[in-house]
Amino acid sequence: LKIGDIEALTPLLDKIGNTKTANCLREHMKKLSMSKIAGDAAFLAGRYSEALSEYNACLKISCHSPTLLERKAICLVRTADNQKEAFEVAVKILKDNSKNLVANFILGRHFKQMEKFREAVAHFEVVVEYDSGQFYEEARAGLRFAKARLLINEGDYAVFRGHSSVALIKYRDALERLKEAAMKSEVHLKCADVLVKLGDPEQAVEECTKAIDCDSKAVKAYIRRAKIYEECEYFTEAIRDYEYLCSLDKMNPDYRELLSAAKRRLNKSRDYYSVLGVPNNATQSQIKKAYHLKAKEHHPDKKNHQQFVAKSKFQQIQKAYSVLSDETKRWDFDMFGAD
Repeated sequence: LKIGDIEALTPLLDKIGNTKTANCLREHMKKLSMSKIAGDAAFLAGRYSEALSEYNACLKISCHSPTLLERKAICLVRTADNQKEAFEVAVKILKDNSKNLVANFILGRHFKQMEKFREAVAHFEVVVEYDSGQFYEEARAGLRFAKARLLINEGDYAVFRGHSSVALIKYRDALERLKEAAMKSEVHLKCADVLVKLGDPEQAVEECTKAIDCDSKAVKAYIRRAKIYEECEYFTEAIRDYEYLCSLDKMNPDYRELLSAAKRRLNKSRDYYSVLGVPNNATQSQIKKAYHLKAKEHHPDKKNHQQFVAKSKFQQIQKAYSVLSDETKRWDFDMFGAD
């Protein structure tokens, strides 16, 4: 009776006969049978709260029934009624059967919610290996997510230890597993931070753009991309991102200050005399000589590992020379400034 085995109990009671104890057991067995029938009907119809009530009544009689415990656990999961109780029931089931799919699924979900991803992986793997039914897809999604979060955590630790290349591999492996857009956006941003440390701002910008593609309102990605642009002297692109941030939050003083600072740096980059490093009264010979020296120094072909930065600087140098080497354009610049 305690394990709910009515079929085995019935012939035993027949042998005992009509004793007081046997009749009492028959009453319990009748109540158990009625509650189980009602519970199973509600369960199959998807009325999990109703089924839970009936299974609780059954478990008062058959407290060690693995089938009833399993059904109760499923009802708790489906109704989100009491996740703590679902966890406790699952632990109880696993004591008798470590491969029970329902219990492993519940524990996998529990540990995922608690962000104990290594434990979540262990339980979800049991379900994915042995189940192809009701919990398979959820368990597979949970397993994928938990493994991705483990990789992210390992990447974070690699960053902490100063192993940026290892961190980048971990983050990119995590991205292959993730489907959640918001989480992917965060990981792309982590990749961008690592790529900046590795001296690859161009790829870092691409990662920021991917983060924005995943989440169009990823403020941190816009800020990070704008700052990379600024550091590489792509001021127009930086201003574009800061202007977008200001449009999202017009009253944010930090965004307005970042935008103003980028505009000041843009204006400074349009001081063509400073760009070439010559005085305002420089002769054409001085301007030409300065241009060749600067162009040679910052030519992208000579900056194998810094082409993204060199390209921006080289374009500034070419623009400055195109204006200052032309007397008409130079006069316009001296009178009115850059266009």
